[in-house]
Amino acid sequence: VLVGHSLAWFDFRSASLEKSTLFWIFAVLTQIGTNLHNDYADYVRGADTDKRLGPARATQKGWISPKNMAVGATLTLTAAAVIAVKLALMGGGIPMIVVMAVCIFGAFAYTGGPYPLGLIGLQNLSIGYAGLGDVFTFFYFGLVPVLTTYWLSTGAITGSAIGFAAIMGSFASAIITVNNIRDADTDEKVNKLTSAVRFGKPWAKREYTALMMAPYLLLPLLCLFLTIPPAFLMPLISLVWADFEIRKVWRSNGKKLNSSLGGTARIQVLYTIFLLISIFFTERVSEAAFDFYRRLFLVYDPFLASQLKFATFMGFVWYFRRKKGQDPINPYAAEDDMD
Repeated sequence: VLVGHSLAWFDFRSASLEKSTLFWIFAVLTQIGTNLHNDYADYVRGADTDKRLGPARATQKGWISPKNMAVGATLTLTAAAVIAVKLALMGGGIPMIVVMAVCIFGAFAYTGGPYPLGLIGLQNLSIGYAGLGDVFTFFYFGLVPVLTTYWLSTGAITGSAIGFAAIMGSFASAIITVNNIRDADTDEKVNKLTSAVRFGKPWAKREYTALMMAPYLLLPLLCLFLTIPPAFLMPLISLVWADFEIRKVWRSNGKKLNSSLGGTARIQVLYTIFLLISIFFTERVSEAAFDFYRRLFLVYDPFLASQLKFATFMGFVWYFRRKKGQDPINPYAAEDDMD
């Protein structure tokens, strides 16, 4: 939400703090409601047992009854719907109602369960158990919050907004992928067909590597092909920490991956902080530099511009293949059977 709001301000000098704040509240309530429903649904499906590797859950521990947990999820998502209706009346209109409906349905459908989808005959529907959790996360934690916030303030969707939404979605999907790797053994027993269960942990670790590297590949491309100042490359500084976290995931399994959940989230926060600094200080520190760059590479010497793009691409290829004989998608492990 903060990224979408900041980009709207940068692109159009038009960012409604009131609308962005309300949508942030909607997003937080939806996230809380989703977590509460997952707590309930995973328990009734038998996925949460005493062998759970992640943090304790209230229903699993007997702190809250399944019925009360389901009621809590419903009330929280109802509050989110009220906020969404207010945003619709403030100018969001039908598109905001559609976003609300999709998000709340997704909150219930992620884990599924007998309530409330069973009331309409969809008790067997589950996005997470079908192995689409990473796609769901990319959409709901990347595209939806960034693009909706941007659109509420500007009434438009731009290529740069889509690009940065994809960056945020990649980080979010990386977090759920770590979760899937950690829980692969218990998920398999309850037929929860995540990518780690379907294709194996080594494959899922490759997926994690690709998702973590995507923001660092996409950002230079956005600067090269769209009118985004080079100062926006500041988040690339966080690549050092991302590289460390990727290595740690390749070396870890089971409960040891719990620290990587927080570590991956911290990298996303760090990346976002650098991005926000770039957005709000770009005009002061880099307007002249960007104009020089644009004139030199894009006006006076198109050939040099093409060479710069090629050099950037080859730099990332070299990064992946810097050690002879390694899988370019997995430069962090000598072999895949590390489980």
